[in-house]
Amino acid sequence: MPTGNNMKILPISPYFSERPWGSHRLFSLKGLPASLEQEKIYGESWEVSTLREGLTSIGEKNLLEFLQRPLPYVVKLISTSMELSVQVHPNDEYAYKEERELGKNECWVILNCQPDSGIYLGFRKEFLEKYKDDEAKLKQDFFDGLFSLIPIDEILNFYPVRSGDYFFIPAGTVHAIGKNIDLIEFQSASGLTYRIWDWDRTDSKGNKRELHLKKSMDVLNFSVESNQLTYFQSFPNIYQLRETQTLYTNFSDSRFQFQIHFFCWPKNFSSEEFTEKRKVWLQTLKNVLSGSPAADKKNIIGTLTMLDGGIRFKEYHLASFTTYLLQSENLFVSHGDDFDFHGQGAFFLLTCILS
Repeated sequence: MPTGNNMKILPISPYFSERPWGSHRLFSLKGLPASLEQEKIYGESWEVSTLREGLTSIGEKNLLEFLQRPLPYVVKLISTSMELSVQVHPNDEYAYKEERELGKNECWVILNCQPDSGIYLGFRKEFLEKYKDDEAKLKQDFFDGLFSLIPIDEILNFYPVRSGDYFFIPAGTVHAIGKNIDLIEFQSASGLTYRIWDWDRTDSKGNKRELHLKKSMDVLNFSVESNQLTYFQSFPNIYQLRETQTLYTNFSDSRFQFQIHFFCWPKNFSSEEFTEKRKVWLQTLKNVLSGSPAADKKNIIGTLTMLDGGIRFKEYHLASFTTYLLQSENLFVSHGDDFDFHGQGAFFLLTCILS
């Protein structure tokens, strides 16, 4: 863990993960040469992670070595050419009991998509009401291959998406990211995913991917209230915001204090308005990273994720602006308020007070 009185602002090198549903857009999103990706299809760029299956790095060290402790969250860039499997994540209680791991909540921010792109999120009300007096029959139908017998649009809600749309996906929610979508995902530091249906796809050898129906049935949330759009705290087109917005708090369990803040400089700001807003947002950013007087400031860490535009940072103890952040890039930041920045665009700041 970095120590000292000065704030640390450090670029992060991602870990790229191959996925059968991935796309060739991922490298271009990261500003990397397309020639590097011709033979493989990557679906995920793990931007900030101390999970061993996807360690990111700072300089010559991976992030786990650098911090000397695991992070309780992961930031990913996801790019799809086809639908992901229909899946669900367990909560902390179930995950620890069955897997000795943490459960998983996550949220998505859409970066790019096609006009017909969308996500599957939650069960349709009509579908749940059909089984409201017979959950045992519902579960048996899942084991009998429900998704292969009934069109998915009759089972799950489908929501068209546009750039800037935000969704929160709590543990226990059935979901699937649709095709031709690029998004940023913030999630709990867990790799637990229970696959319910994989569109009857097979690999080159004719094999289907493993399903996890028993565990899925244990953790799926079948209440009508927990499968409606309002439950997912959706926010359309966050780029329209003209103020700093705290989108989510207490992202994971009670051992960590999470906050996700959104900062946006709309392109239609006048120069006078931009100058004034920059002062306010700079102070807000400093307040978040410096913490309350009662907090142990050395335990405040954060991740800056750039959605659009670009900004450059200057640490006061350094001579010049030395750190740049462009679209789809991430920076690791530690506690402190001795910095300044310039630029224009939209970015997220995820902060965590470690126990």
